Amino acid sequence: MSIKRIHHLNFVVEDLDDGIAQFEKILGSHVFEKDELPQRGVVTARARVGEQWFVLVQPTDFELPPGRHLRERGEGFFLMSLEVDSMEDAVRDLESKGVTFTSDTDRKGLLNWWVRDLGRDHALGEQIQLCEERD
Repeated sequence: MSIKRIHHLNFVVEDLDDGIAQFEKILGSHVFEKDELPQRGVVTARARVGEQWFVLVQPTDFELPPGRHLRERGEGFFLMSLEVDSMEDAVRDLESKGVTFTSDTDRKGLLNWWVRDLGRDHALGEQIQLCEERD
């Protein structure tokens, strides 16, 4: 398995527009594009920073993971996504090393991003996921 790069970093926010305004000060002229992921109970805003994506996530459903995260931990870092060439190969390799996943299947994220979450016990309690861009 080969991790290609950090694909995207997610920060959970209470208010998407406030989050955009705050991070525009830090990131400068990066343009945020808004999206909605109803199946995850969130609206998002993403900006390309170098080769990575920076994503702000505002929960709309507090029973799903992003909403529970905001309720339990407050605003801030939510997850890091690592890009792989082949999700199947990466999952097989990591499972052979004892790494577990929160699901047996990939899920569709933004754009053409397919992701799978690692169990939190593998990353100091933080959320890490694999990401494969598919056509």
